[in-house]
Amino acid sequence: MGSISLKTKDNHSDSAIRNIGQELPVPAQENDIHVQRQVEVRALISLADRIESGAKDVSFEDALRSNSRLWGLFYDKAMTDRSTSKSMEFQEYKLNENIIKLANFVFKKTAVILDGKDYNQAPILARLNREIAEGMKN
Repeated sequence: MGSISLKTKDNHSDSAIRNIGQELPVPAQENDIHVQRQVEVRALISLADRIESGAKDVSFEDALRSNSRLWGLFYDKAMTDRSTSKSMEFQEYKLNENIIKLANFVFKKTAVILDGKDYNQAPILARLNREIAEGMKN
């Protein structure tokens, strides 16, 4: 599986996710893909925990918005990779395509949950985060 880094075309790094969920340690080496992936996994799991916390209040809604912002970073990275890479391998192209589709799902599901206060759909987002985090560990 290809590596997903949270660096965007503006060279923003994981600093954008440090405030998402609980305190996340700063990677010792910004360019270390393994460390970057660990930060992403912790962010996904932290947000899944917050979404599943059971409290359907302002902090719950903040967790949903934070989760959407995290997926926005994944989306931006995948879109940037697709548009700037002239020699992307098919597998990497498909990975980016799937990340874009998953991010769009998260955006739509978050809007449905927040607009309609249909909190029963939130576990879907938590489960997605956990599944992606598990895949990133391997």
